[in-house]
Amino acid sequence: MQVSLLTTLDPLLRDVVTLALSDTAAILEVEITPEGTQLDLQLPSGARESAQVELSHPCITCSIRHAVIPFLEGRDLDRVILALPATVESIYVAPALAEYLDSELFSKIELGHGDALDEPFTLTSILTAVDAATNRALIHATPLGEADLIIDDDERDAGEVLFSNLAHADVILSLGEDQIGRAISGHINPDATIIEGLENISADVLFEKEHDVDAAIFRVHPVTCMAGPSRQLGQETPDAGTADGIWTVTLESPRPLDPDRLQESFDSLALDGILIRGCFWLPGEHHEIKTWNSSGTSLTVGAAGEWDGDPMTRLVVTGSGESPEAIRRAFNDALMGGAIFRR
Repeated sequence: MQVSLLTTLDPLLRDVVTLALSDTAAILEVEITPEGTQLDLQLPSGARESAQVELSHPCITCSIRHAVIPFLEGRDLDRVILALPATVESIYVAPALAEYLDSELFSKIELGHGDALDEPFTLTSILTAVDAATNRALIHATPLGEADLIIDDDERDAGEVLFSNLAHADVILSLGEDQIGRAISGHINPDATIIEGLENISADVLFEKEHDVDAAIFRVHPVTCMAGPSRQLGQETPDAGTADGIWTVTLESPRPLDPDRLQESFDSLALDGILIRGCFWLPGEHHEIKTWNSSGTSLTVGAAGEWDGDPMTRLVVTGSGESPEAIRRAFNDALMGGAIFRR
């Protein structure tokens, strides 16, 4: 059984995509309700089945995998698209789901119950579907509750969720005519296959490759997050330059950020129209990876464990229009010493 994940920011968009793919693969839609995990399975034949599973864990993603796997076990299904609840990030589901599948299969074989799984589960490509116009939330501070979506009580920034899903995806379905929004996807994830238009999506592209858990995490992690020009489906050579109206620069230095100088330079870094993802370190805290995540003027600073090797400061900056030299100067001003720039 091959399982592909679908993530969206908008529940209506999820419905549109699943409808378009419903005659080529089984669709398992997941919703988290006060009563538990709601599962709705639709087969390509049109047959439907539903189940309500009591929440087994305070963690939403844990509850999803604990509900989904027992529901699918023993079913004679070749291809399943697992449509996650809107705004649930695939990076919190896919690694745990893949590990859970492996451990469950191993345990059943070890106990002599290997036949409980008709065939091993394989996690294939992760698809994220986006409205190109909504992608502009990546470079502007836009709370989910204000992003013109059917979400009222989520206080996360839309750019935070968008970046995570775009960077983690293997396939990006871009809808709408917003050229800036379309271009952003390729700058966030140059490794993804980008499909433009609902009429061009098919289940085949979702099931042709097994999902690489480690590579996907690599694209999202603040130390290794990627950026670059887009690669369209069927296009051998990536686009170059900034003709698409979007630019990306990587600012790097082995030196730490100076807390006082950073405070003075902050307003020149967290600008409207600018997306920054990356890592840095502070004097006296050389062992800890500090993270920088900003969409426009919305900034989140956190931690991501300890350095494996020498610490560094690395910010990947994506914006629209001309590349502002002010960003370079502000980065240089915030460092303890000179910066190393790379385009």
